[in-house]
Amino acid sequence: MSSTPLPVAVITYGHPPDMVREALSPALKLQADGFALTPWIVDDCSGRAPRLPGVNTVTTPGNGGYAAAVNFAATTLAADAERIVFVNPDASMDLDAFRALVTCRSRAAVVVPSIPHGPRLENVRRVLTASQVLLMLVLPRLARQALLPRAEVPLRTDLGSGWVPAGTIASFDAAHLRAHPLRPEMFWIEMSSWARDNPRAGVEVLPVVASHTGASSKEQAAAKVTASQLAAYTAYLHAYGNPMERALLPVAFVLGRLVQLACRRLSVRGTAELFRLYRGESSWQSIRTLR
Repeated sequence: MSSTPLPVAVITYGHPPDMVREALSPALKLQADGFALTPWIVDDCSGRAPRLPGVNTVTTPGNGGYAAAVNFAATTLAADAERIVFVNPDASMDLDAFRALVTCRSRAAVVVPSIPHGPRLENVRRVLTASQVLLMLVLPRLARQALLPRAEVPLRTDLGSGWVPAGTIASFDAAHLRAHPLRPEMFWIEMSSWARDNPRAGVEVLPVVASHTGASSKEQAAAKVTASQLAAYTAYLHAYGNPMERALLPVAFVLGRLVQLACRRLSVRGTAELFRLYRGESSWQSIRTLR
């Protein structure tokens, strides 16, 4: 067993200090009780990293998204640790549930709590197929809802290769994560990509509950969220789609943008911006508005 304190990291991008403090609250309480852990803020090069008493802060080399920040943390914060825990800024667990997560002796590559969200479980979802990503390019909201499992899925289960955690709150085997890093280009769907690249990696859902408000995603600029999702879907299809699915990619991309334009979710200028992104003439980080 490693004597290195367990790193517990919150990845931020300009999130308010109160939100981050709440996410780290159970970690700080356990640390005060003598548990060997180190709370961290990993700021994704926002220039607005929150500063909290008793919490270490580190900044990534650039704003590469969640997966790049996770990889950075795994190599810089957990070089000698057995595991590393990531907590979204807008996620929370009570003290007993968090204690169960950080003391779990599972051999699974990823361990997560259950996060009930209405009639479904939010913190686990089906591994995406290329066909589902094609549908997400056209009707993203409908497709994403269909991927979440019903709440009657057993809380404790080895999810195997058909399921993957969303990463809202997750404990990773640090050595496994360093050896099999997430793909930064798969922004928002990096865990499905990781599961496809690591089909034998075990995933376990503990019989403890956490909560997730979704406020973190809402604070991100809508244009960057849309653009990064489309860039990830395109990369996913190129990586895992068969020849027919890859051939359908341009059709799905055009059809989806026409639907968004007709529903007034995009302006003509925004549509042109996304087509430049699709052709590789710009990056999602450079897009500021689509309306």
